[in-house]
Amino acid sequence: PASYFLNKGNETRDGSNIVKQENVPLASLPRLEKEWLTAITIPLLYARISAYVSGTDTLREDSFDVL
Repeated sequence: PASYFLNKGNETRDGSNIVKQENVPLASLPRLEKEWLTAITIPLLYARISAYVSGTDTLREDSFDVL
């Protein structure tokens, strides 16, 4: 996590002495798994696909627009 890098090199004061905090090795940190999730579903029953730019007679290059 980002906290490892943000806290790296932080020092705390103990009286007049400066004490370095212990660094946590990366191997002991939990690994995050990347996973795709569906965030929202939009019904497209009445949608249509167009190769034209909306409101013009200009064709899009290599793409479509969902109307």
